[in-house]
Amino acid sequence: MAAGTGILFGLLAFGHTAEAANPAELNSALFGPRYDGRVKSCEAALGTITSQFEEKESKFWNSALQITAYGRVHETAFRPWQSDNIPRRYCKRRRHA
Repeated sequence: MAAGTGILFGLLAFGHTAEAANPAELNSALFGPRYDGRVKSCEAALGTITSQFEEKESKFWNSALQITAYGRVHETAFRPWQSDNIPRRYCKRRRHA
């Protein structure tokens, strides 16, 4: 029975050919991440990191611990793999000597 169903679906799919999208379908309703490589700097994420850290400490640990400062933040890599991958910036904070 399963083999017969597979053959039937295969025959139905075989009769249809793939067609290119028409102009109305091109780039319509394509929402999602951007792949153009315009990624914010390392410093731009620090506010988000600070607020998310404070929220987690407060909510899950009942702690008032906060991040008060960052020092020596720098980029370690940008798109370390192929250029057509999702753009990512990798950042690091160096410890003070």
